[in-house]
Amino acid sequence: MKSMYILFLIFITFSCNSKNENLYEIINLQEAFENKKSININDLATNFEYIQLETKDECLTGTRLAIYSNDQYLIAIDREKILLFDRNDGRFIRKIGQMGNGPGEYSRTYSVMPYDEGKNLIYAGRNKKRYGYSLDGQLNDTLSIPDFVSEIGNIDDKTYAAFMPDYQGGEKIKLIIFNHTDSLMKTFPNYLSAPKTSSFFAWNPNSWFYKLDKQLYFYQLFNDTVFHVGTNSLTPKYVLNMGQYSPPYEMKTSPEFDPGKYFMMRTIQESSQYVFCSFNFNKKNYTAIFDKNKRTTVVNDYSPESGLGYINNINDFVPLEFSSVNEKDELICSMNALKIKQWFDLNPEKISQLPEQLKNLKNIQETNNPVIIIAKLKK
Repeated sequence: MKSMYILFLIFITFSCNSKNENLYEIINLQEAFENKKSININDLATNFEYIQLETKDECLTGTRLAIYSNDQYLIAIDREKILLFDRNDGRFIRKIGQMGNGPGEYSRTYSVMPYDEGKNLIYAGRNKKRYGYSLDGQLNDTLSIPDFVSEIGNIDDKTYAAFMPDYQGGEKIKLIIFNHTDSLMKTFPNYLSAPKTSSFFAWNPNSWFYKLDKQLYFYQLFNDTVFHVGTNSLTPKYVLNMGQYSPPYEMKTSPEFDPGKYFMMRTIQESSQYVFCSFNFNKKNYTAIFDKNKRTTVVNDYSPESGLGYINNINDFVPLEFSSVNEKDELICSMNALKIKQWFDLNPEKISQLPEQLKNLKNIQETNNPVIIIAKLKK
């Protein structure tokens, strides 16, 4: 059913855009996964910066940590806190917003599009409100969210897209387009079908939004297609060929569904040269990288115990956990302090081979905040 829907949508898109060619790329995740190999940071990027985040009680990072960066700052977002650090030296600057039930306080941080690099706003939510905080900690924007939606993406300054999760089967709408006054502008239908049930099946995330060159893109779990989202159009850009590992939409409301047998996408991000995906399979996390110029896909051959994925570090140092890509084509990753300490304890003979920036991490403590790596992606 899912494949028929994708082919139908691609056919309609081609019919409506007969002057365009090659509107979508196929990313062959199945083939790359079955021929896994190492992904090395030196093959992807240059100009490495290693920033050790300051560690003190008021800025300890927690679980599900994501790191974003602009020219001046590092924004660290975990399940409960939003923390701002200096990009140059890792010094803690301030906490952004506050978790709570008071005015302007949020009840949850966002894992999908929490940072708007163009506006320098950080988003978090409570009930039917999305709050936008400036980097100086002020509440600058409040967006009313329509009923029943989950993840949200900004199409432009006045228009938003939100995903309608099919928690119980039978949902007829995939995306809704609305404006700042909560006025519904358009809906896009959900052609996929799962049996209706009285149970409630929630996934985190349910979908994924990201931006590239000010354009909004969207992917939903239990589907194979990444779409470009316009105010009046939904156009396929990438088809993720997962083959036998593609989770069947009709099973998303079944208690017998076994997610360990399928690629369960966790993140999708894109730079000018690469598409980065992280996914879970059989309780392990993998990173996939699609080179848009070479049209090749690589899936890493190693999975850490936790985190969103992994890229080999320089000189076999601690693996890098992928976090984000910014508008300047910089790759932002992190290294866990405990793993860094363990590496130094287990590899004393390799220390002399490390770059000076990594040697300086020798005295790190296992309870310290992570070390952030920023590297310029190759063209």
